[in-house]
Amino acid sequence: MVKLLEQRNDTTAVFSIIIPRIKSTKSLVPAWKRNILRMLIVLSSTGLAIIFRNSFALVAAFTGAIGSSLLAYILPCLFHLKLCHRDLPWLVCFKDTVIIMLGILCSIVSLYSVIIQLVKNTSV
Repeated sequence: MVKLLEQRNDTTAVFSIIIPRIKSTKSLVPAWKRNILRMLIVLSSTGLAIIFRNSFALVAAFTGAIGSSLLAYILPCLFHLKLCHRDLPWLVCFKDTVIIMLGILCSIVSLYSVIIQLVKNTSV
């Protein structure tokens, strides 16, 4: 595969070998549905900012507890296992699995902490 890539000079041909062609979401989901989803996300964020105006930092921490651990620990290891699991030694698979479990555990603990602080600080 490496020799094949070294022999080709056309970058589009190289990228078509490395990255398979994937259908875009534009052809799968109509534009009006995507726009409604965007509008709902913005309106829900606005609603949370209004409801929790005194403790919006905790709402941001809630989002960070989910997103950060997912993007930093869980998804990279899941992709690594999904794409390369047949070529990896068992120790690397074990390491990825441990990192995934620790990422899920840390996400749960941080979510619990943020929810407890939200309940304590919110007076509705």
